[in-house]
Amino acid sequence: MSNSTEYDKAYYLANKEKKLGYVKAYYLANKEKIAEKDKAYRLANKEKIAARDKAYSMANKEKKAEYQKSYRLANNHKKKYGITLEECISQFGTSCNNCGHTPVEGEPSLHTDHCHDTGKLRGRLCTSCNLGVGQLGDNIEGLESAIRYLQRSELR
Repeated sequence: MSNSTEYDKAYYLANKEKKLGYVKAYYLANKEKIAEKDKAYRLANKEKIAARDKAYSMANKEKKAEYQKSYRLANNHKKKYGITLEECISQFGTSCNNCGHTPVEGEPSLHTDHCHDTGKLRGRLCTSCNLGVGQLGDNIEGLESAIRYLQRSELR
């Protein structure tokens, strides 16, 4: 590496914020012109861009699939519940809010439990607890009925 290149790198690192400020200001002042040039480039190089994108996709199938899965999961969660998955995890934790089970790798992740009438989030449940609550009617009466049943069966 030449001294000039080393100097340029050191200067950039020392003045990174200042340089980024110039770039941002230029972009904001020339947004329409940049968008037009980008559109023209993309129209003129459709095949080249498509080939590059296809080559990247083929070389990074697993990485791309994992990203798409996490992106879909995060966006679907936000659309469905009005809260990101990360916010939900920070609010309710990483263990089942009913039985305390923490899923290990290979197990299904926790479900976000919510009231189907109000949409209000109640917590995060493991698959067993989520299915149990749902099968018992998703209400207190169904759960109390199951408790009474178990209590009666202990008396026999």
